[in-house]
Amino acid sequence: MKRAYLAGALALIAGAALAAPLTGKDARKALFKPGPVEIVVLDLPFLSAEDKAVLGQIAQQQKYYGAIAFAPEDGLLSESLTGAFNFHDVTAARAAAIKGCKAQRTSDNACEVVAELRPKGWEGGRALSLSGDATEAFGSEYRKAKSPKAMAVSPSTGLFAVATDPAAPGTATSQCEVLAQAGDCTVVLSE
Repeated sequence: MKRAYLAGALALIAGAALAAPLTGKDARKALFKPGPVEIVVLDLPFLSAEDKAVLGQIAQQQKYYGAIAFAPEDGLLSESLTGAFNFHDVTAARAAAIKGCKAQRTSDNACEVVAELRPKGWEGGRALSLSGDATEAFGSEYRKAKSPKAMAVSPSTGLFAVATDPAAPGTATSQCEVLAQAGDCTVVLSE
């Protein structure tokens, strides 16, 4: 479940989700369907029509939320080209794409986000957003499990864990911390 960083050739959770864990019923209303993504290639002066087509092709097979960044002065097909996909929101994906671009570039040229991936029909302001994989796990694992249960997510990595035991919130957080190795796991679902 490692995040995909497309180097070379190729966040934060919504504020409401950090406030208090939601129930499965509330999450079901807030989450988008897993699967189809919409790709938004930003209208930037340094992107040609061909560049935009290439970015759309790269993004097409990825999971939401995602972002693609590169150093424009180096060119689209440079080592700085980096994608960050399957995060819990666009803000976190953008930050990861910029971080990956900076780590991969061979110059001091600035990195810029040039495309975003969101769930089809995306609109902001929902109580919870989860990565494509976490949204799938919500439907296949979390909703089917009996209480007590919890899901913890790492905003900075897009990783998550679901636990179903008497100490579910603590277990989910611990499992998420081991997976993410980022120290930022937060319980977003619990009942």
